[in-house]
Amino acid sequence: MEEAGLVANIARTGSNITGVSIFDSELDEKRLELLMETVPAARRMAALAESKMRPSVARVAANAHRLGIELVLIEAPSMDKLDSALDAVATVRVDAVNVLASAILYYGRRAIIDRMAASRLPAICEIRGIADTDFEPSRTTLR
Repeated sequence: MEEAGLVANIARTGSNITGVSIFDSELDEKRLELLMETVPAARRMAALAESKMRPSVARVAANAHRLGIELVLIEAPSMDKLDSALDAVATVRVDAVNVLASAILYYGRRAIIDRMAASRLPAICEIRGIADTDFEPSRTTLR
């Protein structure tokens, strides 16, 4: 809430706040660690993120640095810019992709999955629903 500018200090908010907090940014960091465990040879990874997710990206970048991973930020500011962001992922030559938590990236999940499969890039995403699609890899796809 502090990073979003809703309160000056979480310990003393100065007002009442009602809502739900989902620890997406903390989970983005954990997903980076899981991706590292899954693809241990990966040393250069992309973080695909919505432009307004700067605090989350900063945490993921710090975690990547701690793990010895070079992190390349690819921003998708809107749905109409998603294709160009995915083109950028293909051109920066990374070993894996961390798709950060974002409504834009959730709604663009089909395009993300298709591009990652076509590029044969391992990726990790925020929500199981992104991976639960009609894509079923064949044995030749997994080789």
